[in-house]
Amino acid sequence: MTGEYRRAFGSLQSLLVQHSPAELLARLRRKHGAAAQKVPSGSEITDLAIDARWKVLPMAHAARRELLDTQSHAQSHRYSANIENFIGTVKVPVGVIGPLRVNGTYAQQDYFVPLATTEATLVASYGRGAKLITSVGGCSALIVNEGMARSPGFAFHALHEAGEFAAWVLAAFPELAAVGATTSSYARLQDVRVSIEGNHVYVIFIFHTGTPPVRTWSRLQRRRSVSTSTFTHQSSRRTTFLRRIIQAIRRRALSRPYVGAGEASRRMSSFLR
Repeated sequence: MTGEYRRAFGSLQSLLVQHSPAELLARLRRKHGAAAQKVPSGSEITDLAIDARWKVLPMAHAARRELLDTQSHAQSHRYSANIENFIGTVKVPVGVIGPLRVNGTYAQQDYFVPLATTEATLVASYGRGAKLITSVGGCSALIVNEGMARSPGFAFHALHEAGEFAAWVLAAFPELAAVGATTSSYARLQDVRVSIEGNHVYVIFIFHTGTPPVRTWSRLQRRRSVSTSTFTHQSSRRTTFLRRIIQAIRRRALSRPYVGAGEASRRMSSFLR
């Protein structure tokens, strides 16, 4: 009997001491009753939005004093591009290591690096590494490529449809790049890759965004989330750049049909509506 098996067996025995098998099944069974009041969602950080979220939380009064202190409330507007459903902040212990010598194409000096963590010995471990690296002359850093990836997914009835769709998307790269260039002053489609898993095709778009749009892309992606397997959306606001590219795929699928084009079009239609 392996150690992992013994641990699992022991855990089950412990549960059965506390509950009968019927009670355990009842606790684990899906519950279809009315859910608690939904937390008001959104990326808005206003006093009205924050108050509305706190009102639905249990034991909110004591927790609010800790999470939404005077400083957090005063600086809350700074987080509008970083988080949704904002209700406050938490403090995390911060340690510092260094000096860490960096010899790069841009960075050329010794750095003191702050590390926020609650894991004991982590900062000490990184500090020893920084000391060793600096003692032998520092670390060298060279960027030869950069990009941001987004990976929508498409499901088909059969493997051969998935394969033909993947080949077709790769051939359409010039058209997709041209469409993408019309939606942003910075972001450019650099590459398209595909990954086939069974009857699913994951299209991996690689963009070059430059320094300013990284913040913009992050903000837009937080407002729109696409599951790589179900292709469902969690927000009514979508990233225009990626949406235009997917629309181009759909238009081309309708004008130059291939095996499975209709299926891909139907799969995309619910997202693009």
